[in-house]
Amino acid sequence: MKPTPTQYIEALRIVKAYESKDEPLSPYEYANKLCSKMGTTMEEIRSKNRSRPLVDRRRVLYYMMREQFKVMTVTSIARLMSRDHATLLFYGRDYDTAIQYEEVAQLIKMAQA
Repeated sequence: MKPTPTQYIEALRIVKAYESKDEPLSPYEYANKLCSKMGTTMEEIRSKNRSRPLVDRRRVLYYMMREQFKVMTVTSIARLMSRDHATLLFYGRDYDTAIQYEEVAQLIKMAQA
């Protein structure tokens, strides 16, 4: 049986989507990509620097990692960022308050773009 034009177009669309599909990023690659979008590096994220802009970037990175990689535990994300899991739990709890700040909202928009 010959496919209808609609079925043929749908099949082509599926093939093109499969061919253009990039390999999924690893958590570390994803974190690096987000860092570059936010104007920082993973080395800075892992540093002991506690300046407000860097803390905000860590908070956004944690939130985005948690959203993107739902199977990752807080502990595994904390290891990636060289932080204690309790720090990230605080970031998550404090995130709702922090999102009200203009700087954090802009970082989230940059990371999601």
